[in-house]
Amino acid sequence: MVKIRAISIAILLLLSFVLSIHTYIKADIIVDASGGGDYTTIQEAVDNALPGDTIYIKSGIYDGGITISKSLTIKGESKGVIITCSGEDGISIYCDNVIIDTLTIKNSYEGHYGIILYNSHFSVIKNCNFSLNYEAIYIVGGNNNIISRNIFYENDYGITFVNSKDNVGRENNFIKNSIAISLGTDTYDNKFFYNNFFQNTVDVDDESGLNYWDYEHVGNYWDRYTGSDNDGDGIGDTPYIIDEAKGIKDNYPLMQNYTGVDIFPPDILNIKANPIIQEPNKNVNITCQIVDNVEVNVAFINISFPNGSYLNESLNRIDNTTNYYFNRIYSLKSVYYYYIWANDTSNNSVKSSLHKFVIAYKPVANFTYTPLNPTDLDIITFDGSGSNDSDGIILNYTWNFGDGSIAYGKNV
Repeated sequence: MVKIRAISIAILLLLSFVLSIHTYIKADIIVDASGGGDYTTIQEAVDNALPGDTIYIKSGIYDGGITISKSLTIKGESKGVIITCSGEDGISIYCDNVIIDTLTIKNSYEGHYGIILYNSHFSVIKNCNFSLNYEAIYIVGGNNNIISRNIFYENDYGITFVNSKDNVGRENNFIKNSIAISLGTDTYDNKFFYNNFFQNTVDVDDESGLNYWDYEHVGNYWDRYTGSDNDGDGIGDTPYIIDEAKGIKDNYPLMQNYTGVDIFPPDILNIKANPIIQEPNKNVNITCQIVDNVEVNVAFINISFPNGSYLNESLNRIDNTTNYYFNRIYSLKSVYYYYIWANDTSNNSVKSSLHKFVIAYKPVANFTYTPLNPTDLDIITFDGSGSNDSDGIILNYTWNFGDGSIAYGKNV
């Protein structure tokens, strides 16, 4: 079938502030096992798609063993789209910015997984059902992934993260798993909220202890939580302790299991200004992720300037992903405040909290030391008085000697 494709351009600012232009041709591809679409198998559609395409899947039963190595959106017509693993992994993802939406994935045997992500970043798994899997989701070395509004039922393991970072779980049900969620030792800043944990042998195995089990004052439902809710706000009055030894806890546990809603505003996550302190007349790149159960209609950034003016401009979306950015050069030295506002196709809106970045010249570190040719018997004196700050005052001198020794002060 010949398809008409709309051409769009997304500009991604690299950390070095060199612009690279991604030109892609975006299309909608239909998969129908009964033969009424462009392809009858999901793998065929994936193989023939281009980065940024959306693959829509009609209800039916499809084989697992699907491999994805390009940024795509795969969306089921309903949870009547069933992927059977049958002794292999259901979906294997080897790239960033993949969205998996509204599928049922089941029957992965021992040693196999419903979905496995290898070094995948900024990917989203939402609105899916996982049942009768050895492990539902297994993440190796990825970060900034979002997992939202999924149901995990009678899996040996619910979700496993190994060497992964910044994965976000939202509104999931983890039922009768041996281990619902496991995170490797180098994971951090993963966010989990509006999840339901039922009848798991172990709900969470968080090896790093550097992840977030609540977000924006909302946590998860834990069937083991025995706290009270005296103010009746639906949030437990005391945290739910996940791992006392590591200090891991959900600060805002839900008193009742989250049943979800059909319509809710977008979530604006991982808002960052890079760099957060920048010299005048150089770029600041602001990024975020915006996730919703429907399409995001518009997203704006509002920045207040030190002279009292402000701008309100559209964020740039990177291809067909959940990632957005805004890049600009600033000349006035000051603290700048900004927030992000998003609206979806169901006309639900959300405004982020206030964030800031600074335009100023960085201090220059300069020091001398004596004696100039020290031996291992000498005491060495370091003098940092040659350091300066062209537009401010140096408040602190910190010395790192590279051997684990830290000292403070102008002279040490």
